[in-house]
Amino acid sequence: MLPLWAASSMTEELGDPREQRNPNLVSQVLGIFSSRLLALLLGVAAGILVTRLLGAEGRGHYAVIITLVTIATSLGHLSIEQSQAQLYSREPDSRRALAANSTYFGVWWGSVVALITFVVVSIAGPSLLPIYSTTALVVGLLYVPIATSVLWTQQSLLLRGKITAYNIGPVLSALVLLGCLSFLALAGRVTVTSAIAVWGLSLLATLFVSGFASGNTPRAVSFKLWIRTARLGLRFHPGMAFFLLLMSLDVLILNAMTDAKIVGLYSLAVSVAALINLMTNSVANVLVARQFGGTGSEAVRATSLSARMNLLVGVGLGAGLAVVSPFLVPIVYGVVFQGSVPALLALVPGIITLAWARGIGAYFVRMNKPLLVSLLAFGALVLNVALNLILIPIWGIVGASAASSLAYFAYAVASMFAFTRLAAVPWRDLFPSAADVRRVALILRESRSKRGRKNI
Repeated sequence: MLPLWAASSMTEELGDPREQRNPNLVSQVLGIFSSRLLALLLGVAAGILVTRLLGAEGRGHYAVIITLVTIATSLGHLSIEQSQAQLYSREPDSRRALAANSTYFGVWWGSVVALITFVVVSIAGPSLLPIYSTTALVVGLLYVPIATSVLWTQQSLLLRGKITAYNIGPVLSALVLLGCLSFLALAGRVTVTSAIAVWGLSLLATLFVSGFASGNTPRAVSFKLWIRTARLGLRFHPGMAFFLLLMSLDVLILNAMTDAKIVGLYSLAVSVAALINLMTNSVANVLVARQFGGTGSEAVRATSLSARMNLLVGVGLGAGLAVVSPFLVPIVYGVVFQGSVPALLALVPGIITLAWARGIGAYFVRMNKPLLVSLLAFGALVLNVALNLILIPIWGIVGASAASSLAYFAYAVASMFAFTRLAAVPWRDLFPSAADVRRVALILRESRSKRGRKNI
């Protein structure tokens, strides 16, 4: 029901009479929300299966490889999504080539990044980067070119308004993941390496759907445009890379300071807390087109709206998670993961504040502020690393969660402060009002009455 309210609020806030008569925006929000919810449920089922079969230590080894691969993808994707958004709004004639480049150059460049990552990990050695096995790392790195292409192609679909295709890919991927894991479980073949292999394989489904929906052909590829896109993206890439390290480096720090079992407990807490972000991205994703395609004032209103909606949704989800997780985590994942709950509770406040600031970064990209993006993320990353080094020896995984939560909070508040100064927006516009809450109740009542009439 919350997406209905969010969509209704968006049409009223942005003041477009055509949108008020056309339910397209409502449908888009509901579509993204529903698909993400379905993919989320399937992903949770797959995560439960992996966690129960691998145990805490196995999940720790699994999490370290996945984190390394995710960092490689994050550092190597060149922030092409940000430059895509800018070129999409500035150069309409280049949109077809942008989409084709996303698919084909994503695979090519991702392969280069995977090779570089393997060399770096080999040079670092087990003293700095202890991993389960070289084979598991190689299998995981096969994911990088697929993930890079998916990342760029999905952004292209979002910018072009192809919401249905954007929604289908993750659901199909989650189905493939759960199906393959179930087959391996029945065959008794679930290991750290096989779980990583299936994880990477499932992304091929998203890539297939995204590439097909984009209508990409080799003829549309433009190397010259890709070079321009990469150069533009590199201006924002330091900030994006710092932010993604902020979200993942704590796992590697914990791995270097403790053992695989502790990492397994912590990684579960991170995965469960991340459900808040997955659920609050629906409104923000739909508003991306408004932030980049509308006027400056529309972009400001869309960004403020994103902050209010995501804060309200995030607080609701976070409160619910805090209430049920002490009971559900040991039941669903096993008693051995009871130790994940305190870390989860310490992480939830930080995840909520990140959801609050979800749309602010897009506004900074719209306003061409790469230095600001980099400074905000770098400051939060340095704070996170310092706090992890201080708090992990004292409180273990709860210290890691507290460090990350404090760093996330600092990043969110600093981003909001910069936005209020840059856009001349009062702070009250970033917090849900009583009118927002009343609107939720109204939409809920209307939706119930409509369902009742339909049933009759």
